[in-house]
Amino acid sequence: MKIITLIAGGRAGTDLFQSLLDLHPEISQFPGAFYFDEFIKKIEDEKNLAVIAKSLVENYKHFFDSRNNFWERHNMLGKNKNEFYLVDEN
Repeated sequence: MKIITLIAGGRAGTDLFQSLLDLHPEISQFPGAFYFDEFIKKIEDEKNLAVIAKSLVENYKHFFDSRNNFWERHNMLGKNKNEFYLVDEN
């Protein structure tokens, strides 16, 4: 699997760009903002992929349960603003 990281500054149209890629069957992406520089500092010397994955889940719970994502309002999805998404952490 090839991994490509695209990084942009605030107010650069990243939400639109992300929505354009969202339905592509060969692309997986994080929903919303991901602070790569902060995460890489936590795992920079780690070689064990299971430990890296566990660290991702622990540090970014809002990617797996949108009820925890208040900043980007992923906790208020749907017509009535009462829907959310869950992603299996495994």
